[in-house]
Formats: sequence, structure tokens, C-alpha cells
Amino acid sequence: MDYRTDVILKDGTPCTIRTGTADDAAQMREELLVELAETEFLRSYPDEMKLDVQQEAEWLDGRATDPRAVELVAVVDGAILGHSGIWPVDTADKERHRAEFGISIGRRAWDNGLGRALAEAALECARQVGYRQLELEVVAENERARALYQKVGFREHGRVPRGFHTRDGRDHDLILMWLPLDTEAPAAYV
Repeated sequence: MDYRTDVILKDGTPCTIRTGTADDAAQMREELLVELAETEFLRSYPDEMKLDVQQEAEWLDGRATDPRAVELVAVVDGAILGHSGIWPVDTADKERHRAEFGISIGRRAWDNGLGRALAEAALECARQVGYRQLELEVVAENERARALYQKVGFREHGRVPRGFHTRDGRDHDLILMWLPLDTEAPAAYV
């Protein structure tokens, strides 16, 4: 999917949110390594980054040409400051209405509206693709992310006890969240 929108962040900075391409691979990989080092709440550590620049380029190219997956990058003054994506849970008919959602933003871009702009862009893409619901997992202690997800409409529907284990030996619950894209959430989930 080809997507592009221009937004103004809280501090007045112009930002372009667009589909990531193979040309973004080196910068995307570098930004992700920074993001992985800045927080314990992402799924892996910097030393677990498996894709080299060429593989990242191939991955981004695959996302750009996949009609059911999207990887968006947020660009300010030529620099990628964050990214978000949607990808299918499955391609089988019974589950093809569901997509997973993820987002990551470098600390230098926190508290400026970038998270909300990226999330809303991903929601728009998910609707265009035809998904009926988005799903995500978030570490229970990641209050900033949980607040963002709730602001854009996600609601908790369950937990995975001890679903996240950090190298310092701590266990964390994962909160399961979902967002219906075609209707309002049933009252039981609000």
C-alpha cells in the first residue's frame, strides 16, 4: 500500500508519515537499534537484531508490495523518528479480518504527538485494506503506550501472565488489546 500524509506535531514541527521503502533500510535499522536500547518494553534487545541492511531493505520492499501489510515511517527533516505497522494475523478466511498492530518511537520524539499521528495513520491504512479489527500486546507497566492505545480506541480484553521476561530476571504481564474498525466494541469490552 502506498500511503503518505503530512502532519504538524505539537511543537509545530512538520512531519511526513509514509510507507517505508527499501531506500529507508539503513536509517530504519539504525533507528530501531536506538529504540531497542532506549526501552525495556520492545520485544527484543539490540543484540538480537537479526536483519542486516540488505535484509531490512528486502523486508521493507515486501511490506510495500504486500496488499495486506503496511509499514509506515515518520520522517522529520529527513530523519526517521518512528514507525508503525499492521500485518495479518492469518490469511485463512476465518481470520483474515484481523491484523496485528505495532509502533515504536525514539525517545527524542516522545511527548510531541508523533505516537498518536502514527497510530491514526496505521488505523486509516487498516481500514483501507479492509481489516475489521486490530490487535496488540503491550507490557502492563508500559503506561505511556497503554494510554496512547486507549486514546485511539483500543480496549483490554485479556492478559498473558508473565508473558514478557527481561534479562534482569523480571517477569511482566502482557495486556491484550483490540480495536474494532467496522463497529463499536461490544459493551462487555468497553
